[in-house]
Amino acid sequence: MTWKIEAILFALVSITPTERLGVYIAEEAFVVLAVTAAMLIIALFFVIGFVLFSEVARFGFPWLKGKVVRIAGLDHDQLAHRKAVANPSRRSS
Repeated sequence: MTWKIEAILFALVSITPTERLGVYIAEEAFVVLAVTAAMLIIALFFVIGFVLFSEVARFGFPWLKGKVVRIAGLDHDQLAHRKAVANPSRRSS
């Protein structure tokens, strides 16, 4: 195991400053790309969560209202808003 570490250290010492700069730039580019990817993944999770919540709200709340009405024993006519209709027949006095 120590010979591997010694080989790595020898390789790092033997490279020229120009090659070291290239390795540093490659490491920095990798870090920037990794951080950008992590931020995009987090943003994507928030967007997907928002879309799923809006769809659940759109379909789930009316379904839940129907279940609550059925459990409470209320009839649809009791909840429906009806217009008042005048009686067309005249009363005779």
